[in-house]
Amino acid sequence: MAIRIADIHEAIHKGVREANKDYRNWSRGWSLADSGVEGLLVSRIAKRIHRYQSEEESMLLEVPYKTCREWAGVNPPQGRPVSTFNGKKRVDIALFNGDGRTKYIVEVKRQIAGKSLLYDDLYRISEIIKQCSRQKAGTMQRAFLAILATHRKGSTVKINNIKRWVKDFIDQDNKVKVIAEMSKKSWVASDYSHSSIAVEIRTASGAA
Repeated sequence: MAIRIADIHEAIHKGVREANKDYRNWSRGWSLADSGVEGLLVSRIAKRIHRYQSEEESMLLEVPYKTCREWAGVNPPQGRPVSTFNGKKRVDIALFNGDGRTKYIVEVKRQIAGKSLLYDDLYRISEIIKQCSRQKAGTMQRAFLAILATHRKGSTVKINNIKRWVKDFIDQDNKVKVIAEMSKKSWVASDYSHSSIAVEIRTASGAA
């Protein structure tokens, strides 16, 4: 059976927690949010996702956005080129269906430093999902942003900020034209509370 949306959410939460737990054990208490080690999060999430995939499905890591768009069966949009997918911008995890077409992508962040940086990521994955959805004769159904948030025990400020920023992004003048859904799981280790957040982006008609 093909991987389900709920499976990806679960894989993100389990992968984030597993990666952070391993790193805390190796470093005697440091969180991944304290160190620039995003690759560990990516590998753990990818490993979890693969467990849910069917034999026909596959994935690749560090795939250029342009390649993901091409493999979704969508030609570059007409008009003046935009910088959204230029340069070295790559998708952390790209999931493919049995025909080798892009079906889902996952961006991974070990922390969110501020609203503007979150907006950059949300804008990029929103743009590719709008260009490559079934509305545009593409095969891409969802884009995900996986986030590790770490804060002092009892504090929910960071989580509330991220929730509010995502809502503000979607609501801004109704220009984005995508729908966002979030899931979250939290746990406490030492004197810190950790949360894994999965932000799911799709077009209004993008239900699988």
